[in-house]
Amino acid sequence: MAKSFQLGKGLSALIPSKRIGDEPKTSVSETVHVQSVPASASNVQKISLQLIEPNKQQPRKQFDEAGLSELVASIKVHGILQPLVVTLLANGRYQLVVGERRWRAAQQAGLTEVPVIIRQTGEQERLELALVENIQRQNLNPLEEAAAYRRLQDEFNLTQEQVAKQVGKSRSQVANIERLLTLSPAIQQALQEGRITVGHAKVILSLPTQAEQEKFFASIVREGLPVHLAELKAQGVRVRSHQHRVGTVSPELRNLEQRLQAKLGTRVKIRGTPQRGLIEIVFYSQEELADLMSKLDR
Repeated sequence: MAKSFQLGKGLSALIPSKRIGDEPKTSVSETVHVQSVPASASNVQKISLQLIEPNKQQPRKQFDEAGLSELVASIKVHGILQPLVVTLLANGRYQLVVGERRWRAAQQAGLTEVPVIIRQTGEQERLELALVENIQRQNLNPLEEAAAYRRLQDEFNLTQEQVAKQVGKSRSQVANIERLLTLSPAIQQALQEGRITVGHAKVILSLPTQAEQEKFFASIVREGLPVHLAELKAQGVRVRSHQHRVGTVSPELRNLEQRLQAKLGTRVKIRGTPQRGLIEIVFYSQEELADLMSKLDR
């Protein structure tokens, strides 16, 4: 399918820089920041709200009710200042491409007609454009964003690299967001509800098994751990998990452990393998720590 615009550059190919009137000073911004395009690229007209149906490819599933109410109040006073973008369907109706919040708010505000720009787009373009719009406005929650990336790959046979290029992100950013979909349903639900953050989710994903992830998630919620403390705790979990997998300490490491204890005069614990591991040196007072540092400096 031929495309006459680059999604990674925003929505400038769909939405003209010229607005219908000036944007009101309100806490709700419906402005899409776009590059200037020729006036001939747009064809703003008014059509009946009853002829418009939502975008089936819309990646956003949740809409903030408080923000939507503010937008309704603004539209009642100022009208819709930024036209919706729609595509004409075979049955003579229109499907939204960009502007579902405005469409919903217009219905609640009692409008019968709304300004639109009519563009012909395919299903992939509608999903891409809805995704880019929401990313630009930071409207998607992380799981919605991850699901949209996955849909672009599964339904339209795109690679992560191609998706990243289309939405203006790096491949690693797309890959890291998609990893959230590997979390268990319970952890995804907590992320959706805001009981944990993306930072917490990334720490949880650092653990190797789902059982460990779910146990650690429960401890984060139970103890109310902030991300930095969760990361510190996860480091200990990862070390213990690794030690459990490799089994008992090798005779070589056990011998080295005993030599270090004799030299330092305190308990020493070595975890890991001869190739990689962790040395734990125990001290019980500031004086013992100073004595250890003196011995290590020799």
